[in-house]
Amino acid sequence: MPDRELVVSDTSPLLNLALIDRLDLLESQFLSITVPEQVWNELTEGEDGLDSLRNLRETELLSVVEVEQSDLFTEIEHELDALREAGFWISDDLYSRILAKVEK
Repeated sequence: MPDRELVVSDTSPLLNLALIDRLDLLESQFLSITVPEQVWNELTEGEDGLDSLRNLRETELLSVVEVEQSDLFTEIEHELDALREAGFWISDDLYSRILAKVEK
């Protein structure tokens, strides 16, 4: 049985259900769904499924929260460093570009 108290979603599941007009499946499984603001921005970039997604948010089943970038920045920097220490080659340019994107 899924944990009905806290559900956090990424873009793909919500977008795919919106595209096939089956966001109603979420209501039967979850009390609420939380997405980071960045995920909401990705979901609303295109037109496909947009009306269904907006309706889901208006019903308050879907809530959008702001995620502090500093925590994300620190976590990604740590993961990049761990990859380098494990022998993965990541150029300084790519390393800097990834961290710059996270800071936005």
